Amino acid sequence: VSTQSTWGEDRLHQTLCQVCRAIIENWSNLGDHELKYEGISGGITNLLYRVRALRDVVPSSALVRVFGDKTEIIIDRKKETDILRQLSDMGFSVLLYGSFGNGRIEGWKDMRPLQPKEMGERHPRDICGAIASELAKMHELTPIELNNLEKLPQVFVHIDRFQTNVETIDFNDSPERAKLYRRINIKKMAIETEWLRRVLPSDRNDYGAQIFAKLPEGPRVDAARFAMACVFAHNDLLSGNVLIDESNPPTIQFVDFEYACYNHRAHVLCVDT
Repeated sequence: VSTQSTWGEDRLHQTLCQVCRAIIENWSNLGDHELKYEGISGGITNLLYRVRALRDVVPSSALVRVFGDKTEIIIDRKKETDILRQLSDMGFSVLLYGSFGNGRIEGWKDMRPLQPKEMGERHPRDICGAIASELAKMHELTPIELNNLEKLPQVFVHIDRFQTNVETIDFNDSPERAKLYRRINIKKMAIETEWLRRVLPSDRNDYGAQIFAKLPEGPRVDAARFAMACVFAHNDLLSGNVLIDESNPPTIQFVDFEYACYNHRAHVLCVDT
């Protein structure tokens, strides 16, 4: 079953009810009139719906995530769902109930996304410290990436995929976008990427081993090794992907693991913070 946001309200409601009944065991006997949905703002690559059960059952709510059209070009949806399943089993992520044609159903959390200005807040609640603590927990996790069993950093793998997409895309149906696209210097991007591969840990230098072998031992090299160590990373911790409750100290929940993979700790700290 697949859903389309362009469907009328009645058909969308009917289909959301259908996938929820099929996937959430305790909802299997609920009628359409016993399930209510509402759109949730904040999704960038997905459409989000909260579905509530009007009968006294567990769970009382669930999040239905409908993947954006053509987002599979840049996001490996099969890998993403597999990673989320593992994180769910580990108790780190929200609960994953299951998948359908172009989306999945996840557990609902009565929490709100952070605002950008809250990311560094220390008082009256130490939100920054809570995020750092949760990030440290994530870096200790060791889920299996089927296409990366060696658990190697994936930053250049992702860059290569994005660059391939940039080289092959066209905007024949949009002259305005085509004009903007022609301003991108793809050859220069490729040259810069290759330079970065040589000066940063990558497959060009045994993931940093050849670089560190040339440096004198000491605190600076130890710090560099720590920064370049490979950890399991979120890679997209913008404020909207960090949920928070109203307790003090706050409880933090990371969501949206579309780009999660193994990466250098320094890359994670640069991108995610």
